[in-house]
Amino acid sequence: MEQKAKRIGKLNIIDLIAIVLIVAVLALAAHPDDEILFLGGTIPYYAGEMGKAVQVAYLVPTMPYRRLELLDGLWLCGVRNYPILGHFPDQFQLTLKGMYAQKGWSRESVYRFVTEVYRACRPDVVVTQDVNGEYGHGAHRAAADAVTLEACRVLSVLYYGDYSGVGEAWLTLGREVKARGLKPAGAPRVLGIVAPYTGREIETRRYCSRLALPVEE
Repeated sequence: MEQKAKRIGKLNIIDLIAIVLIVAVLALAAHPDDEILFLGGTIPYYAGEMGKAVQVAYLVPTMPYRRLELLDGLWLCGVRNYPILGHFPDQFQLTLKGMYAQKGWSRESVYRFVTEVYRACRPDVVVTQDVNGEYGHGAHRAAADAVTLEACRVLSVLYYGDYSGVGEAWLTLGREVKARGLKPAGAPRVLGIVAPYTGREIETRRYCSRLALPVEE
């Protein structure tokens, strides 16, 4: 797809983008044991049979006395990377809106956590839970909501350097939306393209993030 772009200072403004993720397999689950119950075929196939590097991340941390159970389950599936545990409290709601209204939860904080997981792992493929939360669990819905972005027209800002100036990037994106007469069609996302991650040092001047906002056709 042809892209029209212009440069504003250190920012590239691009009308249409294809969203591509980058390194192994990331399994995102709401709670420990959800990855076994709902992704229990996918994880052992890729980690155990295919020998792929699989990383599992959870929104809600497990209780300390169940962590050996968590690690044993992942090891049995062939996962050799230590899991990433989130910080969201264990609460129950039947709707996504209700989940985000709970103390300790918000759409922004979930998106931020998942973005940092992407930056740490840089996965080729992301698998997660059902958009309807299997049996309707709001936290399961939140996991799916954080990683899905339907194919759509997107206005984006490509930001270079460390994160100290990212506020100006968001302001630039807002100004471009207004200047182009566009109407947002969803929540903005941050996509880490080149970012710090475990096992490799990258100069901050080489960091690259894309701030993407879905817009109506």
